[in-house]
Amino acid sequence: VIMVGGMAVYGVAQLSSPTQFNDQVKLKIIQANINQQDKWDPAKKADNFLKYLRMSKSPPAEGITHVIWPETSVIYFLDTDDSRRFLISDVLNENAVLMAGYPRVQRSPEFQAWNSLAEVDHEGNIRNIYDKYHLVPFGEYTPDFLSDSLSFLGLGMMVEGFSYSRGTGLRTLHRDGMPPVGVLICYEIIFPGAVVDPKDRPDWLLNITNDAWYGTFSGPYQHLLQTRVRAIEEGLPVIRSAGTGISAVIDSYGRIKKSLGLNKQGVIVSPLPVKRVAATPYSVTGDGVFFILLGLFYGLSFLARRR
Repeated sequence: VIMVGGMAVYGVAQLSSPTQFNDQVKLKIIQANINQQDKWDPAKKADNFLKYLRMSKSPPAEGITHVIWPETSVIYFLDTDDSRRFLISDVLNENAVLMAGYPRVQRSPEFQAWNSLAEVDHEGNIRNIYDKYHLVPFGEYTPDFLSDSLSFLGLGMMVEGFSYSRGTGLRTLHRDGMPPVGVLICYEIIFPGAVVDPKDRPDWLLNITNDAWYGTFSGPYQHLLQTRVRAIEEGLPVIRSAGTGISAVIDSYGRIKKSLGLNKQGVIVSPLPVKRVAATPYSVTGDGVFFILLGLFYGLSFLARRR
C-alpha cells in the first residue's frame, strides 16, 4: 500500500508542475487534411503539394525553426527533384528547415524504395534523411517466408507488387544550434523501448504519420494514445504531424499542449516542450523496471509474512 501510494503521490506531484518550453525552437505543424483517395491521385498531387506550401507560408513566419509535414505528404522524389526543393526553399526563413515525409527511391544497381523523411533547408538542400525502420507487414512489405510459401501454393498474385525496403535503424538527426531529434514514421511510435537510438539519445521525438486510411474509426485516437505513452516512458516531448489528424504537441509527461482534431485542416504553432532533466527508469532499464518492482513487491511481502 505504501509503495503504490507513494507512486501515486509522486505522479500527482509531477503532473501538477507546468510544462517548460524551449523558446529557441518554434514549430509549425501543417495538417492539410487531404483524404486518402485524393492524396494518391496522380492528377491531384501537384495541387496537394501547393496546398502544403501555401499553408506553410501563412503567418506567422518569424522565428519558425521547423516546418513539419506528415508522412508521404510529398509524392515526389525530393532527393532528385530540384524544382520542388526550390519551391520549398521559398516558404522557409533562413533559420528554418522543412521536415517532410516522402517516398525515396534508388534505381540502380537494383530498384529500391523507402518510406522516408527529408530535412530540407532554406536553400533547398537536403540536410538529413531518415528511412523508416519498422515496416508494416503486408501494408509496406510481405515477409519473405510468407511470400515464398504463397508462391509455392500458387497464390503468388497475393504478394506481387511494390514493397518498401527497410531503413538501417533508428537515427537521431542533428542540426547546429538545435536539440537533436529522433524521427519515427507512422506506427514506429507504438513499440515500447524501441523508439530512440540508445547510443545517440535525442532531446525530442517527431512522429509523422498518415492515419487517413483509418477513416473515422478508432485507429487515429489509439495511435495518439500510444504516442502519449512513449512520451511518458522516455521522458521526451513528442511532436506529432498527421495528414488528417490528430496532430499534437505532447510534453514529456504525456500531456497534450496543443492539437488539431481528426479531419480538420489547420496549423499548429508552438515552442518545443523540453525533455525531463533526469532519465526515466523505463528509458534506462526498459521492461526491466517492472521486474524490479515485482521483485521488490515480493521481497516486501516475504518480509511481512516472516514478521
